[in-house]
Amino acid sequence: MNTGPSVTAIIPAYNASPNIAAVIRAIRSQTGVPAAPAIVVVDDGSTDDTAAIARSAGAVVISQQNRGPAAARNHGWHAHGAGDLVWFVDADCFPAPGALAILLHALDDPDVGAAGGSYTNARPERALARIVQAEIAMRHARMGPEVRFLGSYHLLVRRAVLAATGGFDESYRAASGEDNDFSYRVRKKGHRLRFAPSSTVAHLHPANTFVYWREQCRHGEWRMKLYRDHPREMRGDDYSGPFDFLEPPLALVTAVAFVGATLALSRDARALIVPAVLLALLIAIGVPAAFRIGQREGLAAGLLYLALRPARAAARGIGMARGIMRYWLPGGRNR
Repeated sequence: MNTGPSVTAIIPAYNASPNIAAVIRAIRSQTGVPAAPAIVVVDDGSTDDTAAIARSAGAVVISQQNRGPAAARNHGWHAHGAGDLVWFVDADCFPAPGALAILLHALDDPDVGAAGGSYTNARPERALARIVQAEIAMRHARMGPEVRFLGSYHLLVRRAVLAATGGFDESYRAASGEDNDFSYRVRKKGHRLRFAPSSTVAHLHPANTFVYWREQCRHGEWRMKLYRDHPREMRGDDYSGPFDFLEPPLALVTAVAFVGATLALSRDARALIVPAVLLALLIAIGVPAAFRIGQREGLAAGLLYLALRPARAAARGIGMARGIMRYWLPGGRNR
């Protein structure tokens, strides 16, 4: 007998054919819930057979032109009006069997508008994926149950809250910043956000360094739109802090200083002092996290993280510079 709230799972999907069936099976296999959630896949203009595979796996499929995950999520919850609660799950995330039950419990308090969980690593065999997971685990470990931001990769939201806020801002076309924006607006409506780290999804973390670098560049760019829309949040939230904002420009200044020093090196050997000091500062910022990752994943992982972090900061810095030109300066594209 169903004695709990009804749940609709919404999966935004773009060219997700390798994973979509497994994600649907994981949602169907939820334990400890009064009834299985309805499953809606929003095919965001895929060029592969995502839609056909999702239908074969038993999901309702809604198709749209490619407009990004924020628009896909909105299309899903608008078009499928059933369900007191809407569970957003990304197409590269595989919920653990009890993930939904834990989020349902987190929404027992009527003041809580949304609840979200944490990650595990779906690629434990890949070194970069292990490092990414280790850093996420560190950040999530310092988050309390009441937070200012929840990720949309695994998020249970009251339908009434979606209606009151209008859902996700579709001007965030990439998978970056739209969940921060949504979280901030939910809180401004007077609702609390609950973080339940024991509710997990196995995520396909990046395993390719170039792909990871490109993602970080994108995050930096869309973060500038987020800070334009919510300037008070530039101080950071529960997941990110001031170093996440200061490290990227420091990396860019360091790179520029090294270029300048190289040009001046023939005239003055001391030209390398300033960029060397800046690089040492940039590396020092990452030492505490690298140490903890080394304890968790081994010395080699800690050293690899320490080597990758300045490059990641530079990628974010490049993205931030692009975002400033796009969203902050007159004449930018603004969207």
